[in-house]
Amino acid sequence: MSREELKTALKAGEGKQPEVRDVANGKAFVAELDKCKTPEDIYALLTKNMDSKTLADRVSLLQKNYHDNDLIVALENRKARCNAELGFRTSHEAKVIMAAGQYQKLKGTTGHSVKDFKKGLTEYAAKHTVYEKTDAQKIASQLLINRGR
Repeated sequence: MSREELKTALKAGEGKQPEVRDVANGKAFVAELDKCKTPEDIYALLTKNMDSKTLADRVSLLQKNYHDNDLIVALENRKARCNAELGFRTSHEAKVIMAAGQYQKLKGTTGHSVKDFKKGLTEYAAKHTVYEKTDAQKIASQLLINRGR
């Protein structure tokens, strides 16, 4: 189907728009986040809600988008929470910003709480992420086992 035919079908209501598979329930995430009383609870919630690669990418966006500043994170946190309460789609970046805001709330604003949050999250993810062996590692381990016999 060509692009023009697809446009015509969509306008007529006959075509299907692409499905969004990973729609995060923002209200549920905010409710779970508000229950977190320690930084480890926040880190566990984040690792439960997204895979390690996505989480690492979104945490790096905090620095790329100048969100290292605690005041900007507090503002973005309020905006993301408001959007979640209104029922808008919650992105992974918004989840990380809300988690950083909750971390600030728990620790108090010391001026470096976002940097401390990122450091703690990185350490937590390194300890609690289970990496699967690659095919090469599995083959090498089998060779070592067979060689020892």
